[in-house]
Amino acid sequence: MEYVAAIGIILMTIHVLANVFTRTVFGQPMRGTNEIVGYLWLPAIVMIGIVVSVVRGQTIEADIIYQKFPRQIRREVRLFTSALSAAVSLGFAWYGLQESIHALQIGEKAPASDVYVAPITLLPPLAFATLAVLFTIDALRAIRGRFDDEGFGLLDTSGPDLLKDANRD
Repeated sequence: MEYVAAIGIILMTIHVLANVFTRTVFGQPMRGTNEIVGYLWLPAIVMIGIVVSVVRGQTIEADIIYQKFPRQIRREVRLFTSALSAAVSLGFAWYGLQESIHALQIGEKAPASDVYVAPITLLPPLAFATLAVLFTIDALRAIRGRFDDEGFGLLDTSGPDLLKDANRD
């Protein structure tokens, strides 16, 4: 998935550079570049990047105090924060889906342009639904007491992977 985001960044960069080139050489920018970059490229790259960072376990954690808690308290904190994160992500996914359906129904375009942006509105609900699943998996790990030594990431190489754990039970 990170390759998709990387390719998206490269294509967006080429698009912006092509816009600069046409504006400089021909005196006319490519039509709709700002809208395409702002309403299509950036949201896609950001949503993919968020999911990739969670899957890889490469999110920012400030765990100075957390690590000083007894294991049982850490487990309960991890369960609470993961369950809360899953619920919030699910709420964002639901709200985003309603907005996406509306955008598709009305054929939403970027403001003051004719760039059709409705399909990209499906990406945030998909990303947040994926995050809800990932946070639910983390909450289940906390219930099972398997959260400290494994890290969160599904691709984390510091411990056993999620699929092995799922097959063990």
